[in-house]
Amino acid sequence: MMGGKYEGKCGGHCWRNVVIRVLVAALFIYAGYGKLTGIEGTAGYVASVGLPYPVFLAWAAGLLELIAGVLIVFGSWGRRYAAWALVLFTIVATYIFHVKGWLAGDMTQSVATLKNLAIVGGLLALTGCPRCDSSDCEKCGVEKCEMHK
Repeated sequence: MMGGKYEGKCGGHCWRNVVIRVLVAALFIYAGYGKLTGIEGTAGYVASVGLPYPVFLAWAAGLLELIAGVLIVFGSWGRRYAAWALVLFTIVATYIFHVKGWLAGDMTQSVATLKNLAIVGGLLALTGCPRCDSSDCEKCGVEKCEMHK
């Protein structure tokens, strides 16, 4: 935004972090809500791959996605931790639920695996300064932007 709140040393790039946060978080908020409101189906899916405690894991996954998504949207103090938690969660879930099918040649699982890897990339963009990947903008000479307020 030229001359706006997000200009300065950030060069007007800070608005993109708000867009990234909202778009990435929307996926997790929606997925978490869906898991929690359809807990029996989610638990059934978890059980279908042989994981123990499917109801507990379904609740844990739904709550993680929903809470971490909200933390990311609001850019709160927990945004970085929420993003890292979702990076780990997405990698583990991708391995458990999609990689085997992908390796077996299932095109649907191939797309799901690659989609999840792209989501991990989006989450990684939320874990540090977009200019230098530092958690502290001042370390790379960038005034604190929207992402780090």
